[in-house]
Amino acid sequence: MQILKFWFVEPDNKAAVRYLAVDALNYSRTLNYYEKNGFAYLFKDEEQRRASDALSQLE
Repeated sequence: MQILKFWFVEPDNKAAVRYLAVDALNYSRTLNYYEKNGFAYLFKDEEQRRASDALSQLE
C-alpha cells in the first residue's frame, strides 16, 4: 500500500490517476486498514449508498 500511495503522489508520475477507489467488505478489520491508510468513505452510511445505487439503475 505504501508503494501505491507514494507512486500516485510522486510529481514525476505520468499516470492519469486522480482518485483510487476500493470496494471492500464491511468488516471492521478491513475498514480500519483503509482508514489507517488515509482512504475516505464515498458515502456516510449504507442508506446513502443504497440511494446512489437506486439512482444509477434509473439511467
